[in-house]
Amino acid sequence: MSSPRARRLRPSLDASRAPRPADRAADAAPTFGGAAAALRLTPGVLDQVLERALVGLLVADGGGRVLYANRAARELGVADGAALGATIAGALRGDVPRSEAVTHAVPGSTPRTLHVDVVPARSADGGLAAVCAVADVTERTQAAAWRPLIGALMDL
Repeated sequence: MSSPRARRLRPSLDASRAPRPADRAADAAPTFGGAAAALRLTPGVLDQVLERALVGLLVADGGGRVLYANRAARELGVADGAALGATIAGALRGDVPRSEAVTHAVPGSTPRTLHVDVVPARSADGGLAAVCAVADVTERTQAAAWRPLIGALMDL
């Protein structure tokens, strides 16, 4: 038999185990496949969506060779695969994290910090491939580096 105190606490403990509204919303969110079927996304429409995305999107083979790069990826200078090929291939092998920041230097410009997310996939022939999201996080990284100095100056 449980004590009166345990009986009073039980509803709050049970409530903490219940799915949060955000969890329920994520569970109820439609999948891309369902949306594609509902909209009858044709390859031409999908190409337009991918090209207009604000984040860089890459499709690479198992060796890290870039097979597709959208406009945002091309603007970041990573479309040729030379910059991220080793990172992508390493992530697919499990040698490096699938989500990490890398420094990328485009000739004639300041090095940038790019955050790369690698999602393993299978190619049409069954080989290993990857879909990658690439975002420029240079300013965020620089701001984080300055925070301790700014905090110290504020304490003066």
